[in-house]
Amino acid sequence: MGYLPGDRTLSVLPNHRVRENVTIASLEQYSRLGMPGVRRERRGITDALRRVGFTRSTEVIISTLSGGNQQKALFARWALEQLKVLLLDDPTIGVDVGARAEIHAELRQVAASGVGVLLYSSDIDELVSLSDRILVFDRGRCVSELRDPQGNGDRVIELMTGASHGG
Repeated sequence: MGYLPGDRTLSVLPNHRVRENVTIASLEQYSRLGMPGVRRERRGITDALRRVGFTRSTEVIISTLSGGNQQKALFARWALEQLKVLLLDDPTIGVDVGARAEIHAELRQVAASGVGVLLYSSDIDELVSLSDRILVFDRGRCVSELRDPQGNGDRVIELMTGASHGG
């Protein structure tokens, strides 16, 4: 299971290289005798970073990058894993339009590969475009479910505000 928060400060290692931030969750596959192999790490993460549109050096300190590039690197962290479930909490908050599109494209690929994706987003357009089902909660209780919400942002807002059931 992987978790990608919208607040990068919760999961980024700010004084470490991109390479180290990406491989931290899967160190055992890049280590021999308990020591990480830098060349093995670089080779192993290249494809995952390319898929999310990350074009910078893997040796740059991650905190020197834009928020979008940091988020792409963190998304690549979970692309390396053989996940069953990926939890996302506002995964594109604070990233530019280009980074957002690249993250969305990779997220669709992850879901298509069979990984269960649970997405929380404060962005209705993001929810509608990425979800095959939206659940609306009120005080910890599921109050509505919308299947196949594509292009139905107004309906999602109605369900969230209670306008559709007099609430």
